[in-house]
Amino acid sequence: HDSDGTGNLRDNNAPPQLKILQTKYHKPPSTFLILISLALRENPMRCPFCRTDNDRVIDSRAGDDGASIRRRRECLSCRKRFTTYERFERQFLAVVKKNGEKEPFDRAKIKRGLAKACWKRPITEDDIEGVITTLETELYGSYESDVPSGILGARLMELLRLLDQIAYVRFASVYREFKDVRDFVDELEPILAETHRSQEAAKPAHSGETAGAPDRT
Repeated sequence: HDSDGTGNLRDNNAPPQLKILQTKYHKPPSTFLILISLALRENPMRCPFCRTDNDRVIDSRAGDDGASIRRRRECLSCRKRFTTYERFERQFLAVVKKNGEKEPFDRAKIKRGLAKACWKRPITEDDIEGVITTLETELYGSYESDVPSGILGARLMELLRLLDQIAYVRFASVYREFKDVRDFVDELEPILAETHRSQEAAKPAHSGETAGAPDRT
C-alpha cells in the first residue's frame, strides 16, 4: 500500500477493477473493497473432468433460502460445465455413534448415501442438496457440538420419505440393516396404509348419494 497524495491508502497490487473503485471514490481500502479484492484474486475452481483450473462462472443464484450460492461454471479448456456451492462455515459438529465413538458431521458422506438411494429416481441434485441443507440447518440450530447418530438418521429418513418413497425404502434398508424380505414388508406397510387412506379421502363424498338419487325425469 502507499498514499495517493490525499492521505488515503492505495493497494498497488489490487486488480484493475479494485483500482478503479479506489480512484473513483478516493477512499482507503475499506472492508467492502478488501472483500472485493479477495474475490477478484480468487483462483478458479479446478475442473472435475480435466483437472484444469481455468473456468468462468456462467450463472449464480442463491439457494436454500439464502443459505447457499449455486454457481454454474464452464471449463475454458475442455468446455464441460459443472456446479459448485458456497455456504456459511459453521462450528464443528460431531456425530456420536451407538458405540460412543465420534466423527465429524460429513455433508459429502450423507450426499453419497442419498445419491445411491435416489439412483434412477426423478430426483435432481438440487433436491438432494435441499434435503441435506434442511437437515444441517436443523442440527446446527438444535445442537451445539454433539448429535446422536440415531437422531440424525431418523430425521434424514423423514425428509427423504417426503421427497420420494422408493428412495426412502432404499435408504432405510441400508441404514436399518434389513436382513430379509420381512424387514422390507414391515417398512412398506405404514406407507401403503397411508397411501390407501389418502386415496379414500380423495374420493368424492357424494358418489354414494348420486348412485341412489331418484330419477326426476
